[in-house]
Amino acid sequence: AVKERQEIELAAQRATLQEQRTHIDILDTALTNAQANVVRLEEECRKKQVHVERVAQLQRALQALQLASDRREQTERKLRLQLENELRNERARNHSSQDTLNTGESGESVPELKRRLREKDEKIMRLEGEVAKWEQRYLEESELRQAAIDAASIPKDAKIAALEKTSQESEKLIAEARSDKLRQMDEVHAAQKKVTDLEAKMKELESKLAEKDAMIRVLQKKHTYDKEVSSSYPSISLSHHTPHPSLNTSNLNNVLNSQDLGQVSTTSVFSTASSGFSYSGSVDSSYHKYSPHKSLDDQLKELDSQLLSKDSLIQALRREKEKYPSHYWRV
Repeated sequence: AVKERQEIELAAQRATLQEQRTHIDILDTALTNAQANVVRLEEECRKKQVHVERVAQLQRALQALQLASDRREQTERKLRLQLENELRNERARNHSSQDTLNTGESGESVPELKRRLREKDEKIMRLEGEVAKWEQRYLEESELRQAAIDAASIPKDAKIAALEKTSQESEKLIAEARSDKLRQMDEVHAAQKKVTDLEAKMKELESKLAEKDAMIRVLQKKHTYDKEVSSSYPSISLSHHTPHPSLNTSNLNNVLNSQDLGQVSTTSVFSTASSGFSYSGSVDSSYHKYSPHKSLDDQLKELDSQLLSKDSLIQALRREKEKYPSHYWRV
């Protein structure tokens, strides 16, 4: 029973699925038809728009023709009134002259009047024809002028749009150039600041190197003197030897154990060295004369390497002092 119920449900679901697919197909067909109708309606709308524009042009032409026709009717009305006035004047003159003229003369004046009347009518017809011709020519010229103006306005609009686009592009390029110029100026200022910092650092390292070089020279001479003293008096002990009042072990340790050699001024070192060993106080020029072709980075690297060598030598001297604490250095 459960299986049969499941089969019934499955069949119902299949039927529902089939109905949904059929409905989807119908909707797809309706959508396709609607899209086709939209395309067709758009095409018809474009055609109708063209017809509307043509109708507008024809209406403008019709209005111009109506205005021309009105002007022609007014001209004809004026001419007709003028001719009627002239005819009435002629008739009045004829009536006034009939009393004075004889019958022969009156018989001769009527054909003359008829002839003059025909001439006037012919003149009126000729003038009306000329007016119509000139109005037609005016309408044709006005249509041609309007068409030329429309045709000329299209390239002008395109040219104006191109000029606007070109002006926008030029403004954009100007803005980019200004931003690049500002960025380059910032980079130049940063480079100048970096060069200034490197020069200050180089000067500081040169001063430290000079101090350490002076200290090393003093220590080397003290070490040499200490070796000479130790070789001359190997059996003298610390208790039987009176230290020199100007330098004892504590003072030496204070000098050697100082962690910051930059605190020892070059003037004090030079004065100490000159009192003990006649040190001239000049620093070797090889540490301060650098090639002008070398960059600041190369010079700083050389100064760092020289400082490292000087530090290693000072450490060696300190270790030797710790190894032989009984030796006295004379200053």
